[in-house]
Amino acid sequence: MKLVIAAYLLATSVGIAKAQTCVQGLWNIEVTGTCDYDTILAAYEQQVFNPTGASSCAEGTATAKQEFDSLLTNLNQSIDILCKDLYDQAERSEFYEAAAKGTDYNFEQAFYNGHSKWQEEVETTYESADGSATSVLREDAASVKAFYQGDGSYSRVNTMPPIENFEQCDSNAVMCCWPKDRQANDNNGNCARNTYSE
Repeated sequence: MKLVIAAYLLATSVGIAKAQTCVQGLWNIEVTGTCDYDTILAAYEQQVFNPTGASSCAEGTATAKQEFDSLLTNLNQSIDILCKDLYDQAERSEFYEAAAKGTDYNFEQAFYNGHSKWQEEVETTYESADGSATSVLREDAASVKAFYQGDGSYSRVNTMPPIENFEQCDSNAVMCCWPKDRQANDNNGNCARNTYSE
């Protein structure tokens, strides 16, 4: 998940001024990956303290680490609390938005049972009068990639309500195994031809 940390989450602009930091005013940093001290410090240094092509602090006055530590200390803020607050305040998306097949989770149930159109249909040119491909997974499931690149990366995704497949699942993890090559000419699986119809 990508997190955006704004200066106002750490404190008000008055608090920032009281901290007497070299970097003044409001700022945002984007953090991808684990929310921890090293990750946030690296993002602060690269995106706020010393961004490419910008002049910020006079040379030798302070390092990004000193500046960041001073900010946290003066504001009585810890990274653990900051990360918890960020996750708690993050926008949320529903799991069903990925497939975009309705809000009742019937499609997801069928999918995890291995019986959705995404698993059972294969690309073919026999179904169209002009010979164009139908049942193209890249097109049929395009909403999943769009979700991943959008809300799925920038928000917390709520888990599905319990479906029968996972009632006894203690690991809280899902792995999908595809038993057949569903899409032609994608350089994987057992079909490297342009279409299954050949």
